[in-house]
Amino acid sequence: MSNVLQFPPFATLPILCRSNTATRLGLRNIPPSAVVANLHTLAEKVILPLHEIYLENLNITSGYRSHDLNRAVGGSVHSQHITGHALDFTVSGKLPSVVVSELIELLPSFDQMICEFESWIHISYVSEKRNRKQVLKAIKQGKKTVFMPF
Repeated sequence: MSNVLQFPPFATLPILCRSNTATRLGLRNIPPSAVVANLHTLAEKVILPLHEIYLENLNITSGYRSHDLNRAVGGSVHSQHITGHALDFTVSGKLPSVVVSELIELLPSFDQMICEFESWIHISYVSEKRNRKQVLKAIKQGKKTVFMPF
């Protein structure tokens, strides 16, 4: 039996690590092995179910971010993207708020799901025992991002 983690073809490690910002700025965005294991769990517990629900309409826009990349995109210093526990995505033809409303009922487990500025969805998975099933929306108030219950 192989110890190599297998990722689904629509959520390979290169897909989960790709970043136009990293490429543009010449940043390395290669996760350490512990983060790869987290990304594999994220693929199994979140991305596979998302793909089953939305098929080819699922668009992964951000997965793993190195500390340098996270800083470059203005991410939180506590971002779950850094640890491989989170991804951002859209679903073609659906408003993010509609997708979040659907997923509250359809996904059995997640840590956090955020409808971000009605532009994309952030979702994370930590572990069955530590997932909060927290659902929020992010909006701008002036220059500040505010998180509130969905």
